[in-house]
Amino acid sequence: YEVALQAVVDIIDTTVEEEYEDDSCLCFNLKASILYAMKNVKAAKATMEDFMDIGGVEEEDLDAVTIHNDAIVKFDSDPATAIQNLQCIITSQPQQQPYPSEALG
Repeated sequence: YEVALQAVVDIIDTTVEEEYEDDSCLCFNLKASILYAMKNVKAAKATMEDFMDIGGVEEEDLDAVTIHNDAIVKFDSDPATAIQNLQCIITSQPQQQPYPSEALG
C-alpha cells in the first residue's frame, strides 16, 4: 500500500489544481481507499474532506464511488448521513445504476 499511496500523493501534488476535475476525483478516491485499507480512517476522512473543499465540487454532481467513500469514512462520526448517502446510491434510477447489478446480490 505504501508505494501506491505515495504514487497517488505525488499525482495529487503535481496535477490537482484548485478546480474540480474528473481526474482529481479519481485520485482522491483512490487515496482515501488506500488509507482506509491501511486502517487509517482519520486520514481517509481528511482526504475526502480535502476533495470536497476543492473549488467547483458540487454535492449533486458527485459520482457513486465518491458518495460511497465519503459515507464509509464518515460512518463512525455521522452514521445517519452515511446511511442516507448509501441509500441514495442504492435507490438511484435503474437507467443511472451506478453499481454493477451483482453488487447487491
